[in-house]
Amino acid sequence: MSTRRRFVLGAIVLVSLALVVAAWGAWALLSARDELQQGRDAAMRAERAVREQEIERAAAALDEAASSFSTARRRLDTPVLSLVAAAPVVGDDLTVVRQLAAAGDEVVGAGQRLVEQVRALPEGVDSLKPSGRAVPVAALSALRPDIEALAGALDDAVARVIASPGPPGLVADVADARQELLETLRPLRGQARLVADAAFALPQMLGLGEPRTYLLLAQNPAEARGTGGFVGAFAELVADDGRLRLREFDEIQALPDVSLDLIEPPSAEYVERYGGLLDTYAFLNANLTPDFPSAAVVLERLYSAALNRQVDGVIAVDPFAFAGLLELAGPVEAPRVGRIGPGNVVEVLSNEAFSAFEDPTLRKRVLGAVAVRSLSGLSRADGSLPEILSTLSELVREDHLLVHVRDDEVQRVLDRLDVSGRLTNPPGDFLAVVGNNVAVNKADYYTRRRVAYAVQLRPDGSATGQVTVTLRNSTPTSGLPKRVIGPSAPGLEAGDNRTLLSVYCAEDCELLRYARSRGDEELARQTELGHPVFTTLMTVPSGSGERVQMAWTVPDAWEVTADGSGRYRLTFEAQPTVNPTSVRLTIELPDGARPGELPASWQIEGSTLRWEGRAGDRLFTVPFATSG
Repeated sequence: MSTRRRFVLGAIVLVSLALVVAAWGAWALLSARDELQQGRDAAMRAERAVREQEIERAAAALDEAASSFSTARRRLDTPVLSLVAAAPVVGDDLTVVRQLAAAGDEVVGAGQRLVEQVRALPEGVDSLKPSGRAVPVAALSALRPDIEALAGALDDAVARVIASPGPPGLVADVADARQELLETLRPLRGQARLVADAAFALPQMLGLGEPRTYLLLAQNPAEARGTGGFVGAFAELVADDGRLRLREFDEIQALPDVSLDLIEPPSAEYVERYGGLLDTYAFLNANLTPDFPSAAVVLERLYSAALNRQVDGVIAVDPFAFAGLLELAGPVEAPRVGRIGPGNVVEVLSNEAFSAFEDPTLRKRVLGAVAVRSLSGLSRADGSLPEILSTLSELVREDHLLVHVRDDEVQRVLDRLDVSGRLTNPPGDFLAVVGNNVAVNKADYYTRRRVAYAVQLRPDGSATGQVTVTLRNSTPTSGLPKRVIGPSAPGLEAGDNRTLLSVYCAEDCELLRYARSRGDEELARQTELGHPVFTTLMTVPSGSGERVQMAWTVPDAWEVTADGSGRYRLTFEAQPTVNPTSVRLTIELPDGARPGELPASWQIEGSTLRWEGRAGDRLFTVPFATSG
């Protein structure tokens, strides 16, 4: 046989072998794809069953998912398919499918181990329900290692899939499966990490091993303060092995006066911004700052100095927090005001109680009754830990429940869980509008705030921003107690709202101009936790409004992403208010830029983007294609 014929025959054999291997690989991919889809569907059924506390159904679904992922891995790990991995047609596809199978197998395995630990608890899943009016902290703590393991498996699975080859070198089915798995795993990873953090922090905070005592503060946003509202009452809350015991509320003024000079402040910056306002009875104004950790440290130290008794942390709640907790606990009866439930507790505690009870001692009794009833919702017999965590999560998200602890490790977890009310300093643009009532009345119950922020993005990554803050005051001038409508401060009349308004912008922003609709009060510039802060005094009589405008430049407002597109990020941190603050954003993209995909809540007119809604802590991310 000639060399030429041997070469041709060898080529035919190699091509034939390649075709056989490719066909085998294609069949294996199709077969494994079906198994992977079945495994994903079963895993999602298991996740739903866990949320519904159907642990046996979850175990069965996880067994089915494990079988599917295991079968897929066996079909993809044969020696023949090792040749396919080097084939130019299906090699990347096989690599991706193998990674998908491995990721699913590892996550499901971790899920099975966690479910088995739940089933091994003395009363199974019922061990995670409150019992004997106590939160099951020991059971939750016992599950923590397996919850951490599941969170770690999800972290590894996401990293594994991200590291696998991506489009455009994949066939459509494989590319879609890869994307679907990422979209499934990422939120599950976030949820698992949150539960793992809660499984660590909650038992510690609720007195597992030793009792914890907290200074519980009742904030009233009808008299605005940086963290939410004026602290008129306090009590000690004792947590012991999951049981909560609330001592009697008292007026904050009952605490002995302590000078700020006698304690170590959280920072020199805090003293510079707020020290002068804390000269007379520091307890009342310690939370002028919007940074709750700073306020909590001051309050902890003032309390310790006043009573020579140390607490393990500070918890601040407002009437909206009581409304959420009463959804769990049910209403409570109170003299003169009748039934107090989630639908009317905000009105009663923020406003009506001042007319019903001139005696502050009686008001504190009503507050105490509401607080005791609300806390009972955390340990009611027919409740469940997921339901409790869901309620607490919503209250935390809106800053109606704020927590600070002296234990640094637990505090770091609270920061990650976004429970601490910390004033952050993230990259990109930033805006926070904070009002502090200095009228010594409850006029904020009748005042509405509107914030408009117009941003023009520049080609060099900078931006020009203009914020307009409008206050409209409808406080009655008569017919209500002086404690509600005033006048209680020099130079004011009944119904006046006097607000010390502070506007926070991004680090390194530079003020361009300042204007107001009336009045000539100066604008003070200070800094707080990395933010320039511009502060002015606004006095708004009843039946009128006032507007303040500030314009600035932000050097690094938007960035160019890895794919060459642009991304603008705005962090808006909202102060809790009785009446929801309305927000309007207007964003002008750079010349020639086109907006990317945005939620339906945005209005798009060419290169102008608009969003309107209620204030809340939000991260706005605006992608766009640049002209370059």
